[in-house]
Amino acid sequence: MDWAAKLAPVPHHLAHAASAYYPSGYDEALVLVADGMGETESLTVAAGTEQDLRHREAYQFGVGQ
Repeated sequence: MDWAAKLAPVPHHLAHAASAYYPSGYDEALVLVADGMGETESLTVAAGTEQDLRHREAYQFGVGQ
């Protein structure tokens, strides 16, 4: 099996947001992802509309500390 052809790498917090939004059943939703740290982000806000999920804001780990 050619896994490279079947998998697409995505940013850590986008994966969290997608796993919450797409199966939620909502047509529109504001998605908040908060964890210790993705690649560099600690908090991300995304907006889901129909079948689209867009990154809106992020708090970068270590910025402003």
